[in-house]
Amino acid sequence: MIDGSAGSSRTTNLFKSERRAARDAHGVTTQTMDFRRSVDGADIDLHETDFARHTRRAPVDLGGRFMTSAEMLEAGDRLGLPGPVLYFRGRTGVCGDLGADAAAALLAIFPHRVIRHVWENTEAVAGATAATAYAGACAAWGRNNLKIAADDLERAAGLVERVIDAADVAGFGLVAGWRGWPRPNDPPGRAAHAFAVLRELRGALHLAAVHVEGIEIALAVLADPSGGPERLRRLAWDEPAIEAAQGRAAERADLPARWRRAEDTTDIAFGRCAGVLSVTERAELGSLIGRAEAVSRPYADR
Repeated sequence: MIDGSAGSSRTTNLFKSERRAARDAHGVTTQTMDFRRSVDGADIDLHETDFARHTRRAPVDLGGRFMTSAEMLEAGDRLGLPGPVLYFRGRTGVCGDLGADAAAALLAIFPHRVIRHVWENTEAVAGATAATAYAGACAAWGRNNLKIAADDLERAAGLVERVIDAADVAGFGLVAGWRGWPRPNDPPGRAAHAFAVLRELRGALHLAAVHVEGIEIALAVLADPSGGPERLRRLAWDEPAIEAAQGRAAERADLPARWRRAEDTTDIAFGRCAGVLSVTERAELGSLIGRAEAVSRPYADR
């Protein structure tokens, strides 16, 4: 069991603040437009990249809600781990019993000292055990929150699975691992798992695009209009590290343009993955994602 040290408390607070930030971002960036209605128009041509751009935020939010959910906390408690700690150990546990440095590289956005603290206090928990609990929390969250028709959830899961199963995930360990994980049989559990893997896919593509643009992780967070120093604080970066990153960012006059190019590259790459679907199927998936995202928001944000 992880100890009750100040480091553990900071990790718990980190996830509480990230939940609040995700809620705050919805009104600005989440796209829930009705793609099906648009496709009914005779002159509509929904391009792959347009699909990726219009659904840019909703899959990220939808696929990640279980990560900070009550279901995650409960699953962590059953292992003797605070829920936020299960997030770290479970998400990476699909890749086996990793060391802290490998896990930090996979998770990418968190400072290494946070990951080291978690690993130093949870050495007795096997990666497979944590991954099983994490996957169970994802499915349980889906059953408790994806309150739309079972047929629609089955359809959404089937469309997403076609996208993720056809994607080239070479070098994307988390995507490959969770894509290959046994999928729940029930519609809400299956859909929740599919949405989580879709989120991993878009995240991996974005991380690759950021690297291509020569942007380090902290600077990418600073350049993101929905990020900035406050998000780094919520992710447990300390003030000296944030100030140093801000100094480096100030020296990069091209940083905003490079960040926008990385976003565009992500849309292009994600759109190509969605290209296994027809125009009508992409429109249908966009509508289903929008509905699932809206119904699964915390009540305060609806």
